[in-house]
Amino acid sequence: YQTIVRSDGTARAWEISIPATLDLASTLRISGVVDKVTDNAIEIAGRQVAVGPHTLQEGRIGEGALIEITGQSTNRTFQANVIQTTSTQQQENTFVYEGAVEKMTPTRWTVGGRIFQVTPRTPVDAGLISLQAGSRARVDAVREGTDLVAQRIVLLSDSKGSDAVAVEGVFHGLDEGLWSVGGMKVAVQGEGKTLEVPPIGALVRLTGSVKGETIVVSQVQVIRQPDEPDLLELEGVMTQLSQDAWLVGPVRIQISDATSLVGQPISGARAVVWAQPGRGDVLEATYVNVLDNQSLLAAKLVP
Repeated sequence: YQTIVRSDGTARAWEISIPATLDLASTLRISGVVDKVTDNAIEIAGRQVAVGPHTLQEGRIGEGALIEITGQSTNRTFQANVIQTTSTQQQENTFVYEGAVEKMTPTRWTVGGRIFQVTPRTPVDAGLISLQAGSRARVDAVREGTDLVAQRIVLLSDSKGSDAVAVEGVFHGLDEGLWSVGGMKVAVQGEGKTLEVPPIGALVRLTGSVKGETIVVSQVQVIRQPDEPDLLELEGVMTQLSQDAWLVGPVRIQISDATSLVGQPISGARAVVWAQPGRGDVLEATYVNVLDNQSLLAAKLVP
């Protein structure tokens, strides 16, 4: 997805390419802790990921390292294309922010009232969305000094209000009254009620609306308690196998009554899933955030 940014900050799509259905459905991003490394594979959460001579590796990869893998499934084998390691400091300062796209320049985006630094290398996943006024985005970001740096931007097709925002990350505690979520300091207030402060070290998602520098929080959701095992994070296109069994990319997941859902599961929509090992080759989804309100596999892009 490439854009031309005008001097007034608005953007126009210049080129949008959508991969073939098979490629789209088989593409996956995985984040988790490395269990084992061999000459031609990496094991993460009990899953084997093939590593070949063309796999790009950034950073030192060893047991216990937190990594992110982008790849594709070919002939029932998940092949890594890019592997990136995340340092402890990066992990502590990493967060996700969702909000309306308010302004764009070649070097920064304003999303939900927050300014994020971007570079020509910052990838933008547009799905089937044409960037326009009122578009919403999910920004994977890291704090570097006083700057919030966008590592990846995903355009969303939900229809929430322009002031609706969400923050995801590890809760580090209170700092002069501000909530520290990943690398972001957030001024929060309850939506007519007192907010329960989550335990330090919990992976949380705050949802609400932005009012100036403050987020009026309607829900505090704990995705993982600090004393619980690490979860595997998946991002890819969902395809339905049965009522509760789904594929995310090539990975089989199970959705149960205990799964927290954001949005409506749709076969062919992109989703972010946090999961834990289940029986056999199935992962049990604890949290699912559906990023689209339509199927990417059946819908057509409207210019």
